[in-house]
Amino acid sequence: MKCRQGGFSLLELAVVALVVAALAWAMLSFLGRYQGIVERDMVDMNIRNMRTGMRLQVSELLMEGRQRELPNLVGTNPVRWLGGNIAGYLGELDAPPQGVRGCWYFDRPRRMLVYRPQSSGFPGGAYMELRWQVVRSGGQDSGVKLVEMEVGQ
Repeated sequence: MKCRQGGFSLLELAVVALVVAALAWAMLSFLGRYQGIVERDMVDMNIRNMRTGMRLQVSELLMEGRQRELPNLVGTNPVRWLGGNIAGYLGELDAPPQGVRGCWYFDRPRRMLVYRPQSSGFPGGAYMELRWQVVRSGGQDSGVKLVEMEVGQ
């Protein structure tokens, strides 16, 4: 009678390796989706902060009786209403940066704030650009608002 040695056969080892690889792939896919959701939440939080800063600026102008200056805010860079820069902010640029993801920049010619997602799990995909612009809201002396513009590729 043959004595069987303990341990794994090559086939058993291959099956275990395949199972571990499949579980790792599933986990990474799951985490990638959540990374995109977290990134979108970060973008939304930054935009809310900019809108709050913009409202404070508008309120200040109104309280000082300088409502005629409100139209001057149209097309301005909303990042200036934050206490400091946001993570990944490249500044005011005349041309889009090449090959950079996960960044913010202000497109001077179009007068728009742009965000390029980093994560492939970002809702809508990583190869898109989100854009916002400060526009007039209402009549001559009404005010301004930060609105999301078309999504670009």
